[in-house]
Amino acid sequence: MGITKISSSLLYAKFPNPTIIHFNIRALLLFFIILSTVLFKLLADNIVIGKLQFRWKDSVDKFTSDVQNIKILEASDVYYTAKTYDSNTIVGVDNSMQYLLANQDGKWQEIIGTKLKGLKRGTYEFRAKAHDNFLASNIHKVNIN
Repeated sequence: MGITKISSSLLYAKFPNPTIIHFNIRALLLFFIILSTVLFKLLADNIVIGKLQFRWKDSVDKFTSDVQNIKILEASDVYYTAKTYDSNTIVGVDNSMQYLLANQDGKWQEIIGTKLKGLKRGTYEFRAKAHDNFLASNIHKVNIN
């Protein structure tokens, strides 16, 4: 088999039989980027606290990599920090936290400041947000009546 470069973005491989396979480098690179993103998402959804170890397996064109170690930690719990102040205000929060209105299928909202005012009635869930190698904390619920 011989691989010949046609241009900066196109290769072809000629096999002993008359078959010719064209490789578009950009398309191949995009495929691997998408594949790695999907695999990372699957992995990220299943990460737990502890030590994560991974390495590249050897293949025809690369050697086995060294084992990479990442320590996965949990953010500090926010229990007893977020509290109701009056009928529609929650205090004891900061920009390291997120919140959402429970049972609304919403996205976690970033908190800016040290209190949330003008909230609707309902149960609010709070957590310390994930960052670096820290997972998000456990959820703390606060009711607004």
